[in-house]
Amino acid sequence: DIGGARVWTFALPEGSSAADLREVTAAAVKMVAVDIPVVLVAAGVDGAKVSMLVTVNPTGQSVGLNARDILAAALPDVDGRGGGKADSAQGGGSRPEGVEAALRSARDFLATRA
Repeated sequence: DIGGARVWTFALPEGSSAADLREVTAAAVKMVAVDIPVVLVAAGVDGAKVSMLVTVNPTGQSVGLNARDILAAALPDVDGRGGGKADSAQGGGSRPEGVEAALRSARDFLATRA
């Protein structure tokens, strides 16, 4: 838990595509509580390509959490670009070795919002 939100950050196994990220996070969203703010930050690496996906549930959005902002905090670590909306944002990068730092940056960003 970070700043009153339940935060899940995770990296899928090597070889995971953006489609894999969407599938896994769609399944995870069905499992999250609806009465507390929840943020999912997922990353996948396929060769030299990094895919990232951030999802914020409606309760999280109601307290000001924004998937696009969280993604923007993480993407510099993977030399990435992306965009999206308050509920879901997706991006990609070219620096797989930065995935753990990107996930940490997302958590750090959320901690500053507390």
